[in-house]
Amino acid sequence: MERILIIAMLLVGTAQAQTVIVKCLDTRGQVAYTTDACPSGQVTKSTRIFAAVHEDPASQARLQAIQRQQDRHNQGHADRGDRSGAPRRSEPSERDRRRLACAKARQEAEQARGKEFSTRKLQSLDKIEMDACFAL
Repeated sequence: MERILIIAMLLVGTAQAQTVIVKCLDTRGQVAYTTDACPSGQVTKSTRIFAAVHEDPASQARLQAIQRQQDRHNQGHADRGDRSGAPRRSEPSERDRRRLACAKARQEAEQARGKEFSTRKLQSLDKIEMDACFAL
């Protein structure tokens, strides 16, 4: 009798620590998932049992400590700025603008070469590209 009581208590304890997911299939081939039995008109395709995950308080505390350390590290880098003492630039420099103009001119010239443009138009685009990319 004692054995049956212990086994029953173990079964009750494990039943609370599990989740059952049932995959149901209806006549049209539509799949539905449920934690109960499949509704009428649907067939049980598969059943999976997932054990509950118990989080260890020590590992949770460690994760929080790591997150705080990472936040302090990131905050320190944000406060430092540029090491040269110059303020951070919010807009691109003149050289960056010239590089962007060069890349745009090259892209337009490459795209035009695949199309049926006149020789004069292609030469014009090549000149624009050379002017934009000169002295970079």
